[in-house]
Amino acid sequence: MRLLVKKSRTKQYLIRLMMISLFFDSYCFTYVGNFPVTLFTVISAVFIVYAGLHIRSLLRKPNSTQLMCGFLLILVIFINLLLTSNNGINQGINIMSALQAIYFVSIFMLSERILSSDEIEKEIAIFQNVVNMAALYGIIQIVLQLIGFSGDLWISGHMVLGYNWTANGTGIIGSTGLHRAHAFFIEPSTYSQFLAVNILIYLANNPRKKIKLIVLNALAILASMSGTGILLVATGIIYFLVVSRDRKLLKHGIYGVAIMISTVVILYVLANDVFMSLYFRIYELIGGSNVSAQMTQNGWTTSSGFVRFIGVWRVLGDSLKANFWLGCGIGAGDEFIQFLNYGVRYTLDNGFVRVAVELGIIGALAYIGLLIGGMREKRYRNSTLVFVILILMNFLNNTFSQNYFWGLMVFFNMSCINNKNSGEVG
Repeated sequence: MRLLVKKSRTKQYLIRLMMISLFFDSYCFTYVGNFPVTLFTVISAVFIVYAGLHIRSLLRKPNSTQLMCGFLLILVIFINLLLTSNNGINQGINIMSALQAIYFVSIFMLSERILSSDEIEKEIAIFQNVVNMAALYGIIQIVLQLIGFSGDLWISGHMVLGYNWTANGTGIIGSTGLHRAHAFFIEPSTYSQFLAVNILIYLANNPRKKIKLIVLNALAILASMSGTGILLVATGIIYFLVVSRDRKLLKHGIYGVAIMISTVVILYVLANDVFMSLYFRIYELIGGSNVSAQMTQNGWTTSSGFVRFIGVWRVLGDSLKANFWLGCGIGAGDEFIQFLNYGVRYTLDNGFVRVAVELGIIGALAYIGLLIGGMREKRYRNSTLVFVILILMNFLNNTFSQNYFWGLMVFFNMSCINNKNSGEVG
């Protein structure tokens, strides 16, 4: 079975606007408790009302994994909310976390579009053009700092504070004295991942014609000094070289390796400070447990790479031993870490781990099924690449509660009508 929405340009425009709004997610209109009401919040609310009112029917389809897992995940969240509140770990009923999760899942379930191949290419081109503008502004941020200005467009009282806002005095690039570029994003890490997605899509198509844009996005990733974006690009190239059966992608993978090696050599020769900063960022991702003075001062006892790639799995192991089926409770992941009392400040910067810790093995399986369900039916150009990227993002971030991840999921939730035998499209 699948939810189908009557074909309408209104739906397509709303999804497009949701995607564009992600680039300004560091700005909010107001707060509801600790929850920031952003442009994405407003547009997605309009979308879910519109899509809900225009559901035509529930049609029986051979591949119903995505829809069934979505409903199962919502059911698990409800049961989890009822059975785990005030269980010795939770400090109360986490209704807001549950509602947020149900909201995101509902948006995704309602968002599927069945488009022609030309329409899909047009949508992806819009995404790439917006990312290119963000890439340009990220580089401008660095240039503005070099001439004595801040690149942040700060609006007092309306910022969703992230790691790199220069008003907080954080995010310095090594010994350069410059703040990491992040364009309009909350975090330089999120920014770099959008850039990485853009680079991989260009590499997968006709990279020789888009070399200038690839270089622009690559420079913006370097300006962000984020290892996650580089890791996404590297994984995509590995997909081109090893996993994909497309010979053209194999050639593009070799082309991508050549670009990466050239970039490393140029940085080493011409910009050694930047090269060393980048080296230490990558070293953290590998799992180095070195501690900087700044981290020690802020109460950290391990590097961010150790926390993200090793610490989360230790937390997951303890969680499954204690709460295998239902988890510790939706929204209570940080409270569970405090309950463990390791003396180390861990965070659940991993989408799969957070779901498994908070919703147990049943919730984790439903979440994985939601992500992979229906992927065989997408079959537009580079759909497999997009799927690989979205899966990998779960290992890099706390995606389950992030606007940007669900916004990407919604935007790329497209199927190609050229491969369908259906008269009704969405």
